[in-house]
Amino acid sequence: MSEKIVIFGGSFDPPHQGHRMLADHVRDIFKPEKIIVVPCFIQPLKTPQSAPAEHRLQMAKLMFGNSNFLVSDYEIKKGEVSYSIDTIIHFRELFKGADIYFLMGEDSFMNIEKWKRYNELLGLCKYIVVSRTKNDSSKLRVFASGIEEKYDTEVHIVDDFFNPASSTQIREKLLKGIKPEHINPNVFNYIRTNNLYKG
Repeated sequence: MSEKIVIFGGSFDPPHQGHRMLADHVRDIFKPEKIIVVPCFIQPLKTPQSAPAEHRLQMAKLMFGNSNFLVSDYEIKKGEVSYSIDTIIHFRELFKGADIYFLMGEDSFMNIEKWKRYNELLGLCKYIVVSRTKNDSSKLRVFASGIEEKYDTEVHIVDDFFNPASSTQIREKLLKGIKPEHINPNVFNYIRTNNLYKG
């Protein structure tokens, strides 16, 4: 049986307990050999991050720092806009013969045909997509079924996970000087020590 590797990318601005709980949940369901957390340098379809890339990398290491996870600096070291096609190709080369699973949220997946070289990307790996609405994934399932048929890939829907944590809300509270919920104490201390999210 092929080694199973899950790629979990994002801005992680900042990483929060929802990110970690999702990764744990996916690990328990799919039982991969490794979940690789990949903070981006710049995401092409998102607004600019509030914390510099190197700080987001270090916070991700604090949030995911154990043997079950690997935090990769691949996209940050490239120092340019992060495109998923390049990242997936990189890890396919690094883990030759492995089954690569790309973990993403419903909103991102529903827009995947707008991504760079999406035709190629959709055939390069399998997908784990987290439904935005717990237990109501009918629209997502219809879309995923179409993607599977059109691009000869696998899409696995996770619709039993929900966590209210939001990086946007955490940043807003930090800007107001309020200690946010859903944040790891080590990450919070790192934010304070490095004067991040101060406006």
